[in-house]
Amino acid sequence: MCTYVVTPSLSILIDPGVALGPTRYGFEPHPLEYKKEIEHWSSIENHAKKSDIIIVSHYHYDHHNPDKPHLFKDKVALVKHPTENINKSQKRRASSFLADIERYATDVKHVDGQEFEFENVKIKFSDPVFHGPDGRMGWVIQTLIDDGKTKVLHTSDIEGAIHEKQIEFIKKTKPEIIVMDGPLTYLMGYSFSYDDLNKSINNLKEILKMKSVNTVILDHHFMRDLKWNDRIVELYPFAKKHDAKVMPASRYIGESLSMLEARRKELWTKK
Repeated sequence: MCTYVVTPSLSILIDPGVALGPTRYGFEPHPLEYKKEIEHWSSIENHAKKSDIIIVSHYHYDHHNPDKPHLFKDKVALVKHPTENINKSQKRRASSFLADIERYATDVKHVDGQEFEFENVKIKFSDPVFHGPDGRMGWVIQTLIDDGKTKVLHTSDIEGAIHEKQIEFIKKTKPEIIVMDGPLTYLMGYSFSYDDLNKSINNLKEILKMKSVNTVILDHHFMRDLKWNDRIVELYPFAKKHDAKVMPASRYIGESLSMLEARRKELWTKK
């Protein structure tokens, strides 16, 4: 979910983290996954160096790395509040992580529900919303970046926008491009239901009907499901009708779709 946004006056990196699922189908990560993880870390390090501002939407390890506080050297750090609207595990992580990055960053601000302006670029943050269907996994903040010409919104881990509260900030800020954590369908029948998927699709339709929206990038949790495309096939003609597009991040940046974790069983068992 790490996202790099370039404006005419400054560059912003959101959620500089990458992590591998420890087990899937009973298998540990495949060597190809470890190789890709190294590649992504190299890319994140390079983009961090070019960034003026680094944002952390919550304190799961695929969104920040406590072992790499140097990423924040000479940066402004805009982070989720470490003690409010946060579960116990993230609260512990936030305490030590923020103490470390304060030694590197030029400034560290808790930003939940606030708005800032840097070099004529407005950065707005939502109030905390559920990480998924409820608060058991904690809360996240959403980010809107507005350079006066284009508005880009990063939802963080809302896992498909099941709740109206999770799309209020989108409706209020009217972005053109949305980078969204898609539905948690790889856990369908366990932590995610068909009713949840229907709610997510209905909320996505509400978003696609907005006149401002031209692109919705659905990724992150959603791309752990090999059947992702079938889950949202009805959204494609709906989006086209409203002059918008829905796609995974790989398609947006012109790369092929690899889905290594979702293919882990295949990778480990193929001859």
